[in-house]
Amino acid sequence: MVKLKTIFSVLQFFVLTSICTYGCGIRPASNTMSDTTYAHTNDLIHSSSPYLQQHAHNPLDWMPWGEEAFEKAEREGKLVFISIGYSACHWCHVMEHDTFENEEAAEYINANFISIKVDREERPDVDQIYMNAVQLMTGRGGWPLNCIALPDGRPVFGGTYFPRARFIEILEGLVELKMNDSKKMEEYADRLSEGVASSDLLVAVDDGVARDAKGGPWPKTDRNKFGASIDSKVDSWRAQWDRNRGLSNGAPKFPLPTNLDFLLHYGVVRGDNDALSQVRLTLDMMSRGGIYDQAGGGFARYSTDSNWKIPHFEKMLYDNAQLLSTYAHAWQVFGESRYKEVCYGIIDFLNNELDDPSGGFRSALDADSDGEEGKYYVWTKDELADALSPSDLELAMVAYDIDGRSFWEHGNSVLMSWDSDEALSKKAGLSPDEFRNRLSSINKTLSYYRDGKDKNGKVEKGKHAREPRVKPGLDDKVLTSWTALTVSGL
Repeated sequence: MVKLKTIFSVLQFFVLTSICTYGCGIRPASNTMSDTTYAHTNDLIHSSSPYLQQHAHNPLDWMPWGEEAFEKAEREGKLVFISIGYSACHWCHVMEHDTFENEEAAEYINANFISIKVDREERPDVDQIYMNAVQLMTGRGGWPLNCIALPDGRPVFGGTYFPRARFIEILEGLVELKMNDSKKMEEYADRLSEGVASSDLLVAVDDGVARDAKGGPWPKTDRNKFGASIDSKVDSWRAQWDRNRGLSNGAPKFPLPTNLDFLLHYGVVRGDNDALSQVRLTLDMMSRGGIYDQAGGGFARYSTDSNWKIPHFEKMLYDNAQLLSTYAHAWQVFGESRYKEVCYGIIDFLNNELDDPSGGFRSALDADSDGEEGKYYVWTKDELADALSPSDLELAMVAYDIDGRSFWEHGNSVLMSWDSDEALSKKAGLSPDEFRNRLSSINKTLSYYRDGKDKNGKVEKGKHAREPRVKPGLDDKVLTSWTALTVSGL
């Protein structure tokens, strides 16, 4: 059996150079403060990744992904702790503050493990292998992705976020198992590695004959399973659709642009009006929801609820790149002007927040600002009153149901429309065009306001100038693949 460590060694050069033309190793580290400022400094200080730099002063002795870390684990006879995340990941930050910055937890981990930090955006190959392993073990995945592996890289345990006490308890159990029954741990690593390898097999269907990744036919008894028609797959999916808020039932809700693109094309080709209606419902709900930044454009990563109301506020380049294409395709099919406006809103977000002087686009905006998740994006009624004229405030209260269904917590509301433009314009006593034009102007004013600008978009100066809101942290990596994805949408 080929061990995972060998697979990683082969992939390391090719994947790293293909996805990180701009971002890896050619720009100076974002943290330029002297090491003597901090009580701790680990090997991540030499990384160009903003995410790894965030952990460079943890008391935990992080090492970057590479042969050196695994060789050290082999020499010292220790298990390897592999933690994978990305700069804009809220729960990655939570686990860092709770566990990785804790002196007592770090002391235990340093004594018993070799710890590796991985930026999944720099190393999607590494992320995919360990994500497959965690999904095989637990049936689900996410970030932060935390795995315990043998010194050759084969995983023996994995999961996502853990509170500190629970995580240390798990680590203690694994250390004890290694000491008392290392053979059992090896056997489990073998079985899990085989499962990870088999999960990467690709299946192609040609004329009803399913073929494996090497082109050979699957056993005849399996052909019905892998050769099922697209129509039957869509029908199975159809039974799970949320007919009120779009996409599938349940929460959290992810935008899933590739699914929407497929369903849009399927509906057009097959003449399936039900599929087209579901696409339209989903795009309408998303664009009116809190998941979409009504003031500044761009979509957050996902909605924590089934109504698209409260997002996980991080904004990723690759999500917005794909959604730009999806809304553009929908605009072509349906001729809905709102979809055109969303496209331009995403473009404004890309140009204003993620555009890089190198010619590419930066990776992401964090969910947190000024120590709070979503603080940059939410509004109190008093803040709206300060930003808007009385007549515009009145319209905003109607359009976004402030302090009503859009209320979130601590006096804050998200900007979310709960009804169609037609229904809201009627309620406001305006024509649909007048309503959309005025709301667009209000949104622009709010965007300027939160950045400390006046209604003309100029930075306020003088003793009465307001402080702009603290912007979310920026992951300034420029990845060739993500930039290419964005260009395809533009």
